[in-house]
Amino acid sequence: MTDQPWIFAGHSDFIAGLADYDTKAPLTGAPPAQVPPSDLGSTHGLGGGLFEVMVPPVDRLQMTKTDIGLQIEYPPQLDRHYALDQNIAGIGALLRLVRESKGRVQLARTVDDLTRARHDGAFAAVLHLADADAIDTDLETLCLFHAAGVRSLAITWSRQNSFGYGVPYHSPGTPDIGPGLTEAGTRLVSACNDLGILVDLAHLNTAGFWDVAACSQAPLVVTHGAAHTLSPTSRALTNDQITAIADSGGVIGVSLEGVVPSPAGIVSDVMDQIRYLIDRAGPDHVALGSDLYRSPNADYPSGAMLLPRLLAALHDAGYDDEVMTGIAHANWLRVLHATW
Repeated sequence: MTDQPWIFAGHSDFIAGLADYDTKAPLTGAPPAQVPPSDLGSTHGLGGGLFEVMVPPVDRLQMTKTDIGLQIEYPPQLDRHYALDQNIAGIGALLRLVRESKGRVQLARTVDDLTRARHDGAFAAVLHLADADAIDTDLETLCLFHAAGVRSLAITWSRQNSFGYGVPYHSPGTPDIGPGLTEAGTRLVSACNDLGILVDLAHLNTAGFWDVAACSQAPLVVTHGAAHTLSPTSRALTNDQITAIADSGGVIGVSLEGVVPSPAGIVSDVMDQIRYLIDRAGPDHVALGSDLYRSPNADYPSGAMLLPRLLAALHDAGYDDEVMTGIAHANWLRVLHATW
């Protein structure tokens, strides 16, 4: 392969850089002094991605170092109106970026929009909600978010809400924590299926994962994650979950965060994850999740610079053009087409 395929990043916290996520106030502020997404395609091969709008905890999370790893306390459920304010501000920040980019960043609501953006040489941004905390149990807010362009959401972040239970970050740890989806959570999944909104299982606990697997009509997706066998954290996927995602026709986006012991080994360690997931799930069900911007190991632009290095490592490991293109973007597009 002389030219690398373009890259779709399954998870990016870039919107967090458009505003201050460390205050209790709604998000405000100007874009940071970072490489903007519209410039990443020419230098790092990024052509699009899921752009996350996250509702930050009201209070800073408490991290505890133990003799065997790290633990982050389970944050309390958020007030829905606080979450709604944060979501509106985050969506507005991305829409403002799209408007001010003069065509260099385009909001993608359909796979045709993604294809058109690539044809235009623009960056295709897909709106993703990191949680459903702002959504009412009657699901009227979900319809509003869909009309605003949201095409992907996670049921929970690492906390409880009206729909399910997330997992706090424990390393080492297990995702088998707490009960499954609530009745409203099951209805949320069904409504997302009807509207064509991807349901992200990245922060959901084990019981919730299997509830979604039982009720969803769409491929199962984890936008950013890792294999628990190699990375035994509470956020990682068990072998049974990996198999279920593959059997559904879904995809796992390999994260750059939480899978490596040190920045020095990041390409090698992420490659270990990719190889393991290919062996367990097959190459059609593995993609790049990245987790760009907020991770200490994956900040823009350094995290973006790692992505073509991963493709080069895949090539050097003997993977053919079809597998590389699938991991770079084609597997994401297949799942988005099946979901939207």
